Amino acid sequence: MFKKLFDAIFGIPPAPQTAETILDKKAAEHHPKLDYKNSIVDLLELVGLPSDLKSREELAKDLHYPGPFDGSAKMNEYLHKHMMARLGIVIEEKV
Repeated sequence: MFKKLFDAIFGIPPAPQTAETILDKKAAEHHPKLDYKNSIVDLLELVGLPSDLKSREELAKDLHYPGPFDGSAKMNEYLHKHMMARLGIVIEEKV
């Protein structure tokens, strides 16, 4: 699932842009209501991948999520945080 997400963002071959630039452009042009910077579900939807629990479970395996694959907020936050880190997108911590 990680490779699908990566390829959906950067294309094949990868675009010479940052992930944030690509995603911001996609969001502005096509999906301004999706909050990919705060939601793994919105990130998946923005790039045209399924965001159902099965898909997020697959991503959880790819990103070595240590908890139960239950679709909880904790799991989704872990997936989002680790996906953003792998994409090189810095997200400010919520206080």
